Amino acid sequence: MDTIKKMSKSDRLLWGALFCLMIVCITNYCYVDLQMIVRHSLNLWDSLFSGDILHFYQSSSNRAIGAMNPQTGEVPYDIWLYIPIAIWNLPTYIWEKMTGLTFETNYLALVWARLAAVLPLIGSNLVIWNMGTNAGKKEEDVLQACFIFSSSLFLLNGLFCLGQIDIYNTFFMLMGIYAYVRGDRKKFLLWFALAVTCKMFALFVFVPLLVYREKRILYMVRDMAAGLSLSLLSKCIFFVDKMATPTRFDERRFIRLLFEWKIELGETTIALSVLLFVLLLIWCWQAEYVKEKVGETAVWIAFAGYGCFFAGAVTLPYWAVAFSPLPALLILMCGGRTKVLLWLEMAGGAAYFITGLCRFGYAYAASANVRWMLAGILNDRSIKGIDFSQVYESLSSGAQENVSALLMAVYMGTMFSIFWISRPGNNRIQIKETDVIDKGSCWIRFLINAGLALLPLAAYFL
Repeated sequence: MDTIKKMSKSDRLLWGALFCLMIVCITNYCYVDLQMIVRHSLNLWDSLFSGDILHFYQSSSNRAIGAMNPQTGEVPYDIWLYIPIAIWNLPTYIWEKMTGLTFETNYLALVWARLAAVLPLIGSNLVIWNMGTNAGKKEEDVLQACFIFSSSLFLLNGLFCLGQIDIYNTFFMLMGIYAYVRGDRKKFLLWFALAVTCKMFALFVFVPLLVYREKRILYMVRDMAAGLSLSLLSKCIFFVDKMATPTRFDERRFIRLLFEWKIELGETTIALSVLLFVLLLIWCWQAEYVKEKVGETAVWIAFAGYGCFFAGAVTLPYWAVAFSPLPALLILMCGGRTKVLLWLEMAGGAAYFITGLCRFGYAYAASANVRWMLAGILNDRSIKGIDFSQVYESLSSGAQENVSALLMAVYMGTMFSIFWISRPGNNRIQIKETDVIDKGSCWIRFLINAGLALLPLAAYFL
């Protein structure tokens, strides 16, 4: 609280502008996938009260979102993730039973569903704060890291523009890293077990951290089993139920995306993500564990682990929320060249966001996103508006390939630069005035990120 009271007028204005941006996004964006997840969470209450919980996945996959949106779909997550979402949406469940209406017909119910992600976002910022202060960083620098994370396009895109729930994975992962840095093995395993139930790609962080500290094969196998325990338990309990659904186990899609980008070496084909991940594991195995540097090294390993996935596999736009706090933590922990890292993070986030607009335009399409919220009420939900992806699709196939290649080059180049500059053992140059992040840089980055985040909304009103 003392740090907040000491904030300058410029800092307060910057945080206030970010808060306003978040409010605009929460009240105007709602990707249809979130509505599907909310319906599944409400169905969890029905399954519980009817005593038919073991058929939760079958019943959920067959239920439509509601009267205005008859769409049905897969139920991809382990049961544990639906529990907190169901608890949050209990008022909505009661309202549906009392009125006979479905939640997507009510604007306040949709906003309430969007607000569920605010709690793990606040929790993630608290973890960053604790990690920074415990590492001896100045409070104003830690607060700046929280702002860099909260205003990152990786976060704004997935959490506020698309409204997905990957922020739960982010919070659990950060708690796991925090426990790892403090040497609390049990909590490290517990938090990552929860992270894995949200998304299996949390293993890209969990396994390298395990290898870096443990080194003993049998102990690593034991801890791997602990990290997978909650996810495996859910799959065992609901195995028969899941196998009866149209999509069965949705990890197949994840594996397909994981191996989609390949390198051709003569007659041999190698999955890029696997190659990068094996190289990281080799580094973690041979690297000496240094207790005094464990905080900085753990964050770098997490960044590198997710880098193997987000650079080596086909990923969906909202997945990058899990990746979003790591550049901010590296900027905090790095101790030098922070301004360069900030611009690299901004450029990489912008390239990733625009790639999502181009490749996954359906996720930002008015018919599947903004028309459900305040923008739809103001512009008449029956009017679909214009989608940004229409601009991209109007280009020739060659132009589309060139744009995609340029964006991916910027994204991968910036992420590799952050990886290389912040690597453990890199001799830090003495911090100069030009290395320190100034308020002007923060404002420029925020305005660019805000402009891109609001682009699908602006297109809708054109």
